[in-house]
Amino acid sequence: MSLISALHATMAGLSKTEAQLSVVSANVTNADKPGYTVKRFQSDYITAGGMTVPISGTVVGALDMDLYGSVIDSNTEYGYFVTINDYLKQYSDSLGKTNGHDTLSSYMDSFESAISTLETSPSDNSAKVTVVNKAEALAREINALSSTVQNLRLEADLQIQNSVTTINQLLTDVDNLNEQIMTFEVNATSTADAEDERMQAIESISKFLDITYYITSSNQVKIYTTTGKTLLDSYPHELTHTGVTSVSSANIYPGGFNSITVDGTDITTSVQSGEIKALIELRDDILIKEQDKLDEYAAVLTQTVNSAFNDGTAYPALAQITSDLDTLTIADAFVGTGIVRVATVDGNGLVQSFADLDLSAYGTIGAVVGALSGIAGITASLNATGELVIDADNAGEGISMNQMTSSVGAGADSFSMYFGFSNVFTNVGAEYISVCNYLSTSPNALASSILEDDPALAVGDAGLIAGNGSAVTAVRTALTGTASFAAAGGFSAQASTLSSYTNKLIAHVANASQNAAKESDTAENLYLGLKDTMENATGVNIDEETAKMVELESQYEASAVILSTIQDMFETLVNAVR
Repeated sequence: MSLISALHATMAGLSKTEAQLSVVSANVTNADKPGYTVKRFQSDYITAGGMTVPISGTVVGALDMDLYGSVIDSNTEYGYFVTINDYLKQYSDSLGKTNGHDTLSSYMDSFESAISTLETSPSDNSAKVTVVNKAEALAREINALSSTVQNLRLEADLQIQNSVTTINQLLTDVDNLNEQIMTFEVNATSTADAEDERMQAIESISKFLDITYYITSSNQVKIYTTTGKTLLDSYPHELTHTGVTSVSSANIYPGGFNSITVDGTDITTSVQSGEIKALIELRDDILIKEQDKLDEYAAVLTQTVNSAFNDGTAYPALAQITSDLDTLTIADAFVGTGIVRVATVDGNGLVQSFADLDLSAYGTIGAVVGALSGIAGITASLNATGELVIDADNAGEGISMNQMTSSVGAGADSFSMYFGFSNVFTNVGAEYISVCNYLSTSPNALASSILEDDPALAVGDAGLIAGNGSAVTAVRTALTGTASFAAAGGFSAQASTLSSYTNKLIAHVANASQNAAKESDTAENLYLGLKDTMENATGVNIDEETAKMVELESQYEASAVILSTIQDMFETLVNAVR
């Protein structure tokens, strides 16, 4: 081999070593960069004159596509479970524990306790005030829990919008990296770093949405949903979703929320996993079921409490009582059977007038109004909002009732219950349940006594007796007794006390939250484990790179020595020629 050939070979070796040193240095510098894979300089060689010499090379990465595919799949599952866990934990925290303070369970216990206190002193106005206050606190807590559910649904819908925005940006990033990689390959420039960034972007997309992808022979990535909808081919196919501005239980998909679309096609129900799938399930299923259970609880609470209190009457009797039922007209049909006793009593509870009305005799609301007005000292009418109002005509007198055998409407309610004269709670559903206005302004109007039902009752007799707690006892018995709950939100139909149902509701959410936390931890461990495996296989090992640096340093020094020797030989040859 000639000195010229030796010189060329040595120079090529030095260039190769310099390139390798540059790559190793970059590896060390980027060792902690997320998604960075170890790079190596790969030389191209030619053989000339019996000698193989490096002539060029490129930097290549260490991406393991099969392993990366597993990482992406596990990231999708992790995105799903961690989102479910986050939302259920928020709701579970708002419900609290069955034995905690300031929870639905504790508010229910306080209400029951106030009823028990009133039972021992039914004429005590302060005890009535406490009952009304505890009822209001209970209603506010139910409202607050319902509000939490709906706010979480709103948050989920808005998070879908944010996730869609992020996905669209990531699809654009992958598209741009596809173009960069194409340009780099045309210019014979390394694509390794761009490929790392591209896979990082794909991994980020997979957190939100279940996807499939493949890399073409021209090193271009195509991305699809697992159901085959194109997200990226020659250009990004953006998702669209606009979140709503407010949510109530009336917002149900479809109709109550906007769709998630790609190229005009609704993909909302075809999303299989990832954060967006979790948000859809939370918004349209999981949290709706929680609202359904709250609504059922509120409905049974309202029915139980109102029915019990409507069997009683206020003491002292009220000069005017107004139905909670509104929008009535005199032409409305009325279907009732049995007897209801209606009386006027003075401040001491003595009967001033009364009548036992046979409800089967009246076919319209107008007929009922007429019958009530036919009782001496009583005037009945419908007010401007269609509520039935019954007034005692004489000063110092009030209206009192005994429901006797009355049965009205499809629900076979007592006469007072049908109209809601002594209701405690008004409005149906957890979102809107509240204490009736007449009680909020005058707690002493709470029905705590009961009109005498003696067939021999006569004007001047004691119709209401102060201190008679039988009406409140009936309320307490109803409140703590077994009630019928319809199937709701995954709960089967059941017979349960209100307190037990409350505890079941809290325990159910707590268990669901705990299970979601376990599933989230499992998914996270799987994802992080696969990430660690991939990083161990393709990431930068500082010790290995340091050893590589020492090895390359030795190679460079050896090449330098050879180059120096060749230089000396050239000088000797030149001197000999002279």
